[in-house]
Amino acid sequence: MDILTICLESAEGIDIPHALRYYSRLRFVYDLLPLLTASPVPRVVTILAGGQESAIDVNDLEVKNDFSLMKAAGNGTTQTTLALEELAKSYPSITFIHKYPGFVNTGVLDRLMATAKGVYAIPATLVRWAILPIVNLFSTSVDEAGERGVFIATSARYPPANPKTDSVGVPLLQGVQVAESSMVKDGEGNGVYRLGADDESAPDSAVLTGYRLDNVGRTVWEETQAVWDRALERSG
Repeated sequence: MDILTICLESAEGIDIPHALRYYSRLRFVYDLLPLLTASPVPRVVTILAGGQESAIDVNDLEVKNDFSLMKAAGNGTTQTTLALEELAKSYPSITFIHKYPGFVNTGVLDRLMATAKGVYAIPATLVRWAILPIVNLFSTSVDEAGERGVFIATSARYPPANPKTDSVGVPLLQGVQVAESSMVKDGEGNGVYRLGADDESAPDSAVLTGYRLDNVGRTVWEETQAVWDRALERSG
């Protein structure tokens, strides 16, 4: 068995890493739609890997045939963007943001290495004291990550496709432009934003372009709802 392979399922029969990365996040959004549609300036921000989308196995969206962390991560990233684009079609007054934070120095890796025992203790100590300090020089601090989070959650730089009011957030400073949506048609954005670590819109990808032409987003959303339905039946 590959070291990156796990065989853990939730009580509802869902791959746990994929449930955490994708299904639970989208369920929060789905359940909050009534409140979001009632809000004058509604916005959804999910911190995962916007702009890092890759090809997925459309025939195995639940990651049932390969319980690898890599596959769950890839599927979760691409499915998140496609699902948000589907939601934006039905809820154009809501801004949907899929953000990649980059490497944030939360200290979690240091704490993880500190728990290593036995034969793993020596290499873990080497990582803690020789490698992590160098890596952290290029990381984002927790304070900066928080400031960026507040900015993308409140700034008028990320308007929805069809705003309810003239105000779509904190006004932009002079010289700051509205961000580019994930899809633009006839000069109008769809209100979905794929943001990199610098909060700039990620360039479009050939993978997403092809999936949009094949209406894979609809397939992803219908499969997502089917998984939720099965999970609710089992938990009931």
